[in-house]
Amino acid sequence: NGLALVFSAPAVLPVLRRRSHVDPSSLKPWQTVALYNEWDPLRFDANGSLPGSECLWDTPAPAGCEQCSESPSLSSAACRQCFLQTHI
Repeated sequence: NGLALVFSAPAVLPVLRRRSHVDPSSLKPWQTVALYNEWDPLRFDANGSLPGSECLWDTPAPAGCEQCSESPSLSSAACRQCFLQTHI
């Protein structure tokens, strides 16, 4: 009955299954908490796909992030700049 606090994108699911043999969908909502900077471009990939609860923290938009949020793709210069400033 542990608790996990994660700073991660969906790639954490296979690792959780492989290392702990825990089915992530069986976890209670507050057994795992994923934290995101609201401007991190990877949040679009992770949003709603991690087990447990997801929390965003509110910050002013760094350079490139507003443009990136309109069309998130790490192939764009704006999203790469945003990622470098927001991804932990």
